[in-house]
Amino acid sequence: MIQPADSFAHACDLTRIGPVSWSQVHEVLDGWGLQRTVPGEDWHVQAGRHTGIFAGPMPPESVWKADSVPYRPLKVRRPRIRGPYVRFVQARVGAVVDGIYGPGTAEAVADWQANHGLTADGIVGPKTHQALEGEQTT
Repeated sequence: MIQPADSFAHACDLTRIGPVSWSQVHEVLDGWGLQRTVPGEDWHVQAGRHTGIFAGPMPPESVWKADSVPYRPLKVRRPRIRGPYVRFVQARVGAVVDGIYGPGTAEAVADWQANHGLTADGIVGPKTHQALEGEQTT
């Protein structure tokens, strides 16, 4: 995309977490005038039909926010458990967010569990998951 010298061009790469489809993501982006830039790669977007400040309201939550995070039991094992749910847990417990459930994440989960009145075993079971879902993010 070529821009005049006195303006800016921005492009970004997206990550989607949880049960949100790329169709839902693009429904939101289309409302903001953002378009895919690389065919077949849904995560690359940049300004398309829009100029100036995004003046429109945020689309309804039902379009862009998942109802809940898909749960799966987590514990340290080999091969390591990986994925978006691990990143969700890591973000909630204050661990390094790398998407890999290893010993460091299990230790952070155990600390979090101890601080929230749960059995501090470093295993994300149904009770820990329920408590994590209820935790407010800052």
